[in-house]
Formats: sequence, structure tokens, C-alpha cells
Amino acid sequence: MNYNEESAQQSSLTQGSSLSFVFLPEGNTSGDESFSGTGIVTGMSVGVTLDGMTTRTVSLQGNGALTIGTV
Repeated sequence: MNYNEESAQQSSLTQGSSLSFVFLPEGNTSGDESFSGTGIVTGMSVGVTLDGMTTRTVSLQGNGALTIGTV
């Protein structure tokens, strides 16, 4: 995800916190695949790409069934 230090949602992503998530790896167009569930944040890092984009990587441990669907 793109890092945004002013985002309240991103600020709440701390190690050990529980969250609900929806991943849209193909995009958010009707018919695109989606993955949703709940999990616990197990790790996080912030990096900078060669083009200057600041990114955040979050690791999750799922705690329940992963739901596969479409947008």
C-alpha cells in the first residue's frame, strides 16, 4: 500500500492489532476476484522505491476462513 502518515486507518495498523480486510489483487471492477477475512498484524515495514514512492508492507496472520469472492 502507499504510505500515508495522515491516514487514521494506517495509524491503527500496529503489531498485534486485529482487523478485517479485503484484498482486491485484480482491481475493483465488477467481476474481479476478492479475498476477505480477519487477522492479526504480525509485522510491518516502510520503504522507499527507486522512484521515490513511499510504501508500507503489512504482514497478517489470518484467524478464520478466507472468503474468496468477486467485486
